Amino acid sequence: MTINIYAKYTKTRHNVNLGYDYINHMLKVFIDKYKLEKITPHGFRHSHASILFSIPGIDIKDVQMRLGHANPTVTMNIYIHVSKKIKIVAADKFVEITNF
Repeated sequence: MTINIYAKYTKTRHNVNLGYDYINHMLKVFIDKYKLEKITPHGFRHSHASILFSIPGIDIKDVQMRLGHANPTVTMNIYIHVSKKIKIVAADKFVEITNF
């Protein structure tokens, strides 16, 4: 027996469809109301992945599984710029600690 979890979360208690357009609209209303910087639902996903990469002990496999990518290569191809930035920060911290 297959359970359709998505179906459970696609409607509110008032039977409003929670499709991509609705979520984008409600996010825009919220951002406008509170005068926040614009971000999309996909932007939240990207931010989430970037934050995960910055946490010591979280590796590419952890991020890949969290995002639901088929394999770590997909994740690295999308987030390679984050990985490069982390390497630069790590090198800078090493220099700072070792006084080179």
